[in-house]
Amino acid sequence: MPNQRPPRESALTIVIPEAEPAVADWRARYDPVSVAANIPAHVTLLYPFVPRDALTPEIEADLAALFASERPFTATFAGVCAFPAEVLYLAPDDPAPFDRLTRLLAARFPATPPYGGTIADPIPHITIGKTSALEHVEAVGREAGLHWAAGRLPVTVWVTRAAFMEQDEVGKWSVRRWLEFGS
Repeated sequence: MPNQRPPRESALTIVIPEAEPAVADWRARYDPVSVAANIPAHVTLLYPFVPRDALTPEIEADLAALFASERPFTATFAGVCAFPAEVLYLAPDDPAPFDRLTRLLAARFPATPPYGGTIADPIPHITIGKTSALEHVEAVGREAGLHWAAGRLPVTVWVTRAAFMEQDEVGKWSVRRWLEFGS
């Protein structure tokens, strides 16, 4: 049997570079796989998206038109939260704009539901770290809330574009295209 590579993936995200100073040390410590894969601080809108090798100019044009019809918005990340699945994250104060974009994308591209359809109602977030035990998440969260967050939160951003990200053959992620919002 020939040695087959897994399909190279793509994703639609909102990259939040302003959050990097607040989360970089924690991500390096508790999410080193994502950091090594060059995944920036972001909110996922749609992942997995179309495998990189199946992307067409029509899909890219459709995405550009969809995002051009959207208005920029302000997002503030002030809360440190934890999912029961052992993930610590920053939550947006108002998840509605992110939820709306995810719903629009899922409706437009029904063959690629959010998280492969494994999460019925995805919660917008910026991952801080992944741990091996919920107690550890809670301890990190307490430390984060008491020490780390002081002076680093809230993070407020003006969101004007989405990132169409893709994975290369060695697993590194990069922005294939910025998808600008309309005015």
